Amino acid sequence: MRIIDILNPGEVKEFENPPFFSYQQRKVFFEIPMGLKSKLNEFVSPVNDVGLVTQMGYFKACGRFFRVNTFQENDLLYVCRVLKIKRDTIDLT
Repeated sequence: MRIIDILNPGEVKEFENPPFFSYQQRKVFFEIPMGLKSKLNEFVSPVNDVGLVTQMGYFKACGRFFRVNTFQENDLLYVCRVLKIKRDTIDLT
């Protein structure tokens, strides 16, 4: 039986990777709700905080989760700045 190609290679890549946000979009999608702000310090490490907020923002935008190794660097920088965490201390590999 033949497999039907629904998406071309470019569309597959776009589907499997997080979106590209403008600065204004980052402010909207990576906004941290008050209930979550108080919980963030309870996580084991800052990498968990950054990962959670980034995944939450991508989910708000696309309704799905993405592999950590596909996160956009500008998004990680923004989330780290919001959480007051140094980016070079976060390894999401």
